[in-house]
Amino acid sequence: MVIGLESSPSLDRVGLTDASSDQPVNFEALTSLRFFAALSIFLLHAQVHELIILSADVRIWYSLVQGVAFFFVLSGFVLTLRYESVSGWKQIALFYSNRFARIAPLYYLTAIPFIALPSLQHFGAKPWKEMLAYAFALQDWGSNLAAQTPINPPAHSISSEVFFYALFPLFMISHKRWLPIAAVSSVVLAMVAWSFYRSTGSTACTPVFGLIFFVAGILACLRFKRSQSAAKRRCAGGGTMLSTAAEIASLIAVIPLAIKATYPPADELVFTVSSISVDCSAIYPIALAISFCFVLYVFAGERGLLSRLLKHRAFVLLGEASFAFFLVHYAVITVCRSAMPVVPPSAVPILFAVSFLVSLSFALILYRFVETPLRKLIAAKAKALLAKV
Repeated sequence: MVIGLESSPSLDRVGLTDASSDQPVNFEALTSLRFFAALSIFLLHAQVHELIILSADVRIWYSLVQGVAFFFVLSGFVLTLRYESVSGWKQIALFYSNRFARIAPLYYLTAIPFIALPSLQHFGAKPWKEMLAYAFALQDWGSNLAAQTPINPPAHSISSEVFFYALFPLFMISHKRWLPIAAVSSVVLAMVAWSFYRSTGSTACTPVFGLIFFVAGILACLRFKRSQSAAKRRCAGGGTMLSTAAEIASLIAVIPLAIKATYPPADELVFTVSSISVDCSAIYPIALAISFCFVLYVFAGERGLLSRLLKHRAFVLLGEASFAFFLVHYAVITVCRSAMPVVPPSAVPILFAVSFLVSLSFALILYRFVETPLRKLIAAKAKALLAKV
């Protein structure tokens, strides 16, 4: 059983083979959650392009950062569900080929309009350099946001995911014997990257900083797998209300963090002690990572009413198409924004609705007729090639 793409919102349906049988145990609630994270990013960009106006008390970076950070945590969580033990060069090669098969088709396809259409272009002085960075998923190593987002801006987070993919086998090789060292080293590097951003304003270490979320997801999944058997996950039991309360509590725990800034960090997290400024901003991303881990840990159990609701086929389908939705929505919003000068203000909500429905329609079509068949084709070819070696 292959887990869906463990990337920015690019997982397919999350699954794990039960050790007691050959039948997969699907974590459909986690798949469905991805759509809501992708939706928050859609709402952010709709606000940036003035298709919706949110409260002045809500800063525009919140949903984007939270959505991407959630995907990073989810990425580590579901990768560990599928690949807890990775060893040998063939297993590692298969891991990388599967990740490429998940990301590449839509990642490159959705870049074409931003390269071909002048109305969507965000190139700087050296377009060739920016296209090269996109081709090799290196854009998140740019020193500022403009350098990271010249082609299909939301796709820049894929660059961080590729970095995580490169490191993941090192975390898990030989039954995780290096995981404690890797986890501690990653947290230290992430804090160094955070301090670098705080002192210079450069975003060049964004993927390194993102490690704190990715590693948190790995550790949360390992804890989840140790504490729950497949039988417990499938059992309705008498713990439904308790599990529902835990699901609600996990979402409530995210709310106070959702109204605090993280990127850029909040100035109110810098305190003065004996005339010395103490920067406590690093506490925030750690708390955010822990809160997201709590959400995933609780919803992965699928014993509460909320997680069972998310197992409905409609929500699962939205989650499965969330990667395509994530990659196509910005172009659609930009086109709808260009129509604003010729429509009355009262029609702007209609443009917002159109941008959402068109984005979702494209996403469902791309998922069904492009992403899924190409993913299966590439993965099968890679597996067959490795079998011959």
